[in-house]
Order: sequence, then structure tokens, then C-alpha cells
Amino acid sequence: MVGISKCQLKLRRSSAGLFVLCLLGLSSQVYGQCSFSGTSGTISVKFTSPKSLSIPADTPNGTKVLTVNGSGIERLFKCGSTDKHGIQDVSEGVASNGILPFADSGLGYKLSSAGGLEPIYPIDFGTWSTITVKTPYVMEIYKTGPIKESKITAGKFASYLAGSLTIYEASLVGDLNIAAASCEVRSTNVDMGRHLISDFKGLGSTLKFKDFNIELLGCGAGIKSIEYKLGPTNGIFDSKKGIAKLDAGGVPGVGIQIKRGANPVSLGEWLTDL
Repeated sequence: MVGISKCQLKLRRSSAGLFVLCLLGLSSQVYGQCSFSGTSGTISVKFTSPKSLSIPADTPNGTKVLTVNGSGIERLFKCGSTDKHGIQDVSEGVASNGILPFADSGLGYKLSSAGGLEPIYPIDFGTWSTITVKTPYVMEIYKTGPIKESKITAGKFASYLAGSLTIYEASLVGDLNIAAASCEVRSTNVDMGRHLISDFKGLGSTLKFKDFNIELLGCGAGIKSIEYKLGPTNGIFDSKKGIAKLDAGGVPGVGIQIKRGANPVSLGEWLTDL
């Protein structure tokens, strides 16, 4: 940027009186120019994450779910006060609460180096000074929204920019597969025994209940609550009363009722009480 100096005022006398001459001078001062200090060139910072990450769906947004240490060498650089610098997402994702998004996965990240959090681009550099980026390089991953089963592909995901310089490029070593943590249900067969039609005492009457359990397996770490739904294979007589139809070979007008204690379990609806 080229600046203009102040006018130099001179008075001249003529037959018409006094007039003012303003002599303009140009200054050659240059503002805002980033440069490396010492060794120059963009460096590569690599983060080796686990192959998969399973996150409970009820994890609050803003929760840190993973910390990954990176590897890379050191760089020093300096800029002018008006220069812009900071971390820019490779897909130009917009930061929210200081967290850059990993696409629409429901996760985002922050980067740190030399023990300090990196700013989000673009932010003014401030006063003239020298900045050092070096180990420890750290990536913190946060939950930012509903978890979408997806894959964060290996490769460059962000850059640290300073003026016209790229200080470092951050990349993932290997794909990171994202999933919402869940549980598996073990199949349960319940022997209801043999009964006669005459055992029923009329419309709405029931026979003896048979106790059974639904076993959940492989629940991911951190799951504190679950949602579940009972969906009868052969259809529903009455959802609110928890009455399911028998299979095609069953007796007409007879169904199976599911209760939890003394209360019917609604069928075909998402439930949270266990």
C-alpha cells in the first residue's frame, strides 16, 4: 500500500494578492506483508485418528469427543497488523463457536500448536511480531449436531494461512468412519404354551402372562439412555394396549399382549422407558 504525505504549504505573492501552493509528496511506506523467519515453505501436519468413532446420539452439542495429536516440524513467520491469518477449512466451511465443520457429519474440529489454540481465518494479525507453530500439534473433535453415519476421507482438511503464505496444511492419515452409537438386540423366543379356546372367558379376557427379557448387546461407551421400538412382524391389533396379531396360522380374534409390569407397552412407537 502506498501512502500520501501531508501537503507542504508555500505562500506566493502576485498582483492579485496571495495564493497558496500545496506541494504533494508521495511516501514509499509499505503496510502488511507476511514473511517466513528463517526456513521458509509450507509444512505438513499429519493427524492419525482411529479408524472409527461411535458417538451416542444424546451427547450434547459442543461436547469434545476425541483428541488427536499431530506430527510436524516448526515454522516461524511474521506479519503486519492488517494482515489476515488463521485456520481455513479446505471446503470453506463456516465456523460456529470457534469450531470448523467436518462437512455434515455432525462433528467439527479445532486445531492448536505450540500449546495455543489457532484462530479462525480471517482475523487481523495485530501488532508486528513473530509467531511460531510447532509441536504439540493437536486436533480436538466436537459434536456439533445430529450424528450422520459418514466417512471423513483421508487427506488435507485445513490450512493455516497468513497473508499470501500457507504456513501449514493439516491432513488426516486414514479415513475416519463416523457412526451414532447404538445397541444390538439378541433374539428372544418366548414359549407361550398350548391353550384351548375355552380358556378365554370372553372379549378382552387374557390368559396367564409369560415373563421374558429383551437383552441389549454391544452398547457403545457413553450411552446413558436409549430409544427403542417394538414392531410386530404380523401387524398390530391395538397399539396403545400393546396387542399384536398372531401369524397367518393363528386363531382369529386372538392376539399377543406385551406389558412391562402392569402397563401395556405401546407398539410401533419410539419409547425411552426401560
